[in-house]
Amino acid sequence: MTHVGPVLHATIQQSEELRRLHAFITEHELPIPLRDDFVEQCTVVEQHLGGDEFTALSRRIKRYNALSGWIAAPVLIAAVLLYVLGKFTDLLPVDDVLTVFLHPVVIAVLAVILVSVVGISLWMRAANRRLLGPVYARLLERLAARVGVHRP
Repeated sequence: MTHVGPVLHATIQQSEELRRLHAFITEHELPIPLRDDFVEQCTVVEQHLGGDEFTALSRRIKRYNALSGWIAAPVLIAAVLLYVLGKFTDLLPVDDVLTVFLHPVVIAVLAVILVSVVGISLWMRAANRRLLGPVYARLLERLAARVGVHRP
């Protein structure tokens, strides 16, 4: 189960930062189109300023997120298969199914999948902290320096 509190807090924080960014862009009449998505807006700002630190990291996070889904898909397929086979136990004895899933090779593959998904999720968590922390702060500093004011 996901922890709703931190996810909700991050969503609210991104929404507030997006509102501030829109206000700053509008107030200083910058030629930057407004976007409804925080990451898209930061990407557009970065394109305006030049550079790609924020954009590159956010793309990498999206790729790793997709990769974790592809890696976890076999586990989901196996769970569905076990559920369906459980409904038709007279067609395939449960002992045969358990024998297949308790085979050392299957256990090793599932362990690699589990370790991979956990590793990717830990990397993504750290990357998101970096993206929304120092990388975003540097983007704001560059934007403020371009206009010649303090950070928005």
